[in-house]
Amino acid sequence: GLLPCADCDGIETVLKIDEGDGTMEGHKFELTSVYKGKQPENKFTEKGNFNTERGLEKDPDGTVYILNWNKSEADQVYYGRYSNKPEKLYMLDKERKIIKSKLDYSLTLKK
Repeated sequence: GLLPCADCDGIETVLKIDEGDGTMEGHKFELTSVYKGKQPENKFTEKGNFNTERGLEKDPDGTVYILNWNKSEADQVYYGRYSNKPEKLYMLDKERKIIKSKLDYSLTLKK
């Protein structure tokens, strides 16, 4: 997806989720962000572990992905998806709520 950016044309974002063997230690992610419209375009890749929690806002079957779950809260990043919209992944704020904005803070599933 293309997430909003304050001083560029958008942040091209790819989040790869690998559940591995199903254990928390096997849950790996790779988050790549490219800042578009900047010269040179800055590309950042972060890798680490993730965990999940059940329930996203009013959807008890939704899922919250906690990137860097084994690090301090300041280093954690949250994404979530509703059970009835599994093709969309929404960036969440630090309270694990969907960011309310006219801007689009979602990623679309591609396999």
